[in-house]
Amino acid sequence: MTSRFQSKWIFADIALVCGIYSAWFLLVIFGNSLPLIVLFVLGGYVTCLHGSLQHIAVHGYPTRWKRLNELVVYPPLAFYYPYPTYRNSHLQHHSTEILTDAESDPESLYLSKTHWENLNAAGRMIYRFGFTLVGRLLIGPVVSLYLLWKSQAQQILNGDIACLRIWAVHLCACGAIMLFVVLVGEMALWKYIVCFVYPGISLTLLRSYTEHQWSDNKQERSIVIEGSPISRLLYLNNNFHWVHHDNPGLPWQEVARVFKERRAEILERNGHFYYRGYDQVLLRLLKDRMIDPVHPLQTS
Repeated sequence: MTSRFQSKWIFADIALVCGIYSAWFLLVIFGNSLPLIVLFVLGGYVTCLHGSLQHIAVHGYPTRWKRLNELVVYPPLAFYYPYPTYRNSHLQHHSTEILTDAESDPESLYLSKTHWENLNAAGRMIYRFGFTLVGRLLIGPVVSLYLLWKSQAQQILNGDIACLRIWAVHLCACGAIMLFVVLVGEMALWKYIVCFVYPGISLTLLRSYTEHQWSDNKQERSIVIEGSPISRLLYLNNNFHWVHHDNPGLPWQEVARVFKERRAEILERNGHFYYRGYDQVLLRLLKDRMIDPVHPLQTS
């Protein structure tokens, strides 16, 4: 089935890949001619979309050749994860026995009770603010990068040579992108970070903010957000997150169709953990927080 779908959608995926890199190239080259707010919106969108492309590569797309997929999506446009690190982390997320578990799920928003108790007052304040949507969008990229780099640096210091190699290649790739931005695009590095990197990561964090919640019923831990055509493209239908977890190998182009055909069944199975669109998610800006920092199974 996977091969058939890959053949069916291969030209659409090639167009997607070419479109993402072409848009990024043009925005870098002509970015200085655009109003800052326009560059911020478009640069963030393209960078986040590239992250969504990396996500589908983890699950075997856009081609049937794993190495080619990795080569296509490897460039770290957001200076974030090295692709191999993201791939391994995301596959662990899909294989965890208890989705959202603070210890075994690397994409869990929750903290373990031990981790929470070891934080000082400033750390707890930062985490609590980061658990609000406004905090996640404003400081989430900095916090996420800090936690990632801290854990990866610890692995390297503990003698993980494979991790060191991955980061050496990643930093070289980041350096190449910086040189292209500054020398070819003649764009100040701060502008690229402000208009591409930061909003790109923030948009990714907007998606992941509501993806999972704890529930005793494992079928009710993943959300469905129908979204608009703009957000569906941005996240390559990963907003239909329950469908993705139910069948991770399903091509992104088929996900919306599957939800439409099985809508009543899926919403019944996931406990109606559902939003119509990201406008409803953004209403959480008015609330204190979506979830408590400590995982519900570890509060006592």
